[in-house]
Amino acid sequence: MPRDLAHLGPLPRELPVGPDSLSWRIAREPALLLGGGRALLMQVTHPLVAAGVDQHSNYQADPWSRLFSTLDTVMTMMFGSPDASQRAGDRLKRRHTMVNGVADDGTAYDALDPDLQLWVWATLVDTALVVHERSLGQLTPAMKARYMEEQKLLAYGCGVPEGHCPSSFADFTDYVETICRDTLRPTKVACEVAGQLREPALPTALRVAAGPPLSLVTAGLLPAHLRAPLGFTWGPRQERALRAFFVASRAQRALPGAVRRLPVTLVAKRDTPLQPPKWLRAAGHNHRAA
Repeated sequence: MPRDLAHLGPLPRELPVGPDSLSWRIAREPALLLGGGRALLMQVTHPLVAAGVDQHSNYQADPWSRLFSTLDTVMTMMFGSPDASQRAGDRLKRRHTMVNGVADDGTAYDALDPDLQLWVWATLVDTALVVHERSLGQLTPAMKARYMEEQKLLAYGCGVPEGHCPSSFADFTDYVETICRDTLRPTKVACEVAGQLREPALPTALRVAAGPPLSLVTAGLLPAHLRAPLGFTWGPRQERALRAFFVASRAQRALPGAVRRLPVTLVAKRDTPLQPPKWLRAAGHNHRAA
């Protein structure tokens, strides 16, 4: 085993994974939550994913539910109890059986399509690595490859057939770059979600405090060619602000380990799905009505 992986246990073979996995150690870092907007936009700039969201969700009136649902499902499948992990995977598959239709250009889509499932999974893996490297430091090639291998268990749990994921991290990188270059575009859903991220549907005080950093980080982490089409302004000033933000964010490493691990620990002990707080859902409805 490479020296940089010596502190880890054997490669997990099934869900859920435990504290000796690299996935657990990366997910325990609060900074990973900073990538939620980026992952969501990379998903809905895929035209067929966007069509499913547009036709089978109320993302306009309740913009936070998809993000909460994705976070809860992924965290529970990866780190929950074996029973909770299985139930979360089953719920996801049941929801996906109802998500199918025809996009505006006449292309049929189905949420059970392994290629669409693969892309949604890839956005989560890629975003976690991008955020980790910007906020916490570089990962070695062996660690990136190990993380991808562990995360393949999540892909399989979501319905991606074994063997359908990229076989190496280099292949994974090529796959993400190819989809970003050839497939992603500013769909109607993506533009509306981007607008919500620039002016989040939050209570006024929280929107003033969190809105600018959320917009800055989301835009800065996106592939550069998607920023302007989604309405984000970017230049040297924003790049300097982003670097300063991530330097400041590294202060989280001074937190006691038990505090940093709290979100993953709570997921591992929780048996019921996570729901957005009522005030947050109400803010979304009020924002839409305005």
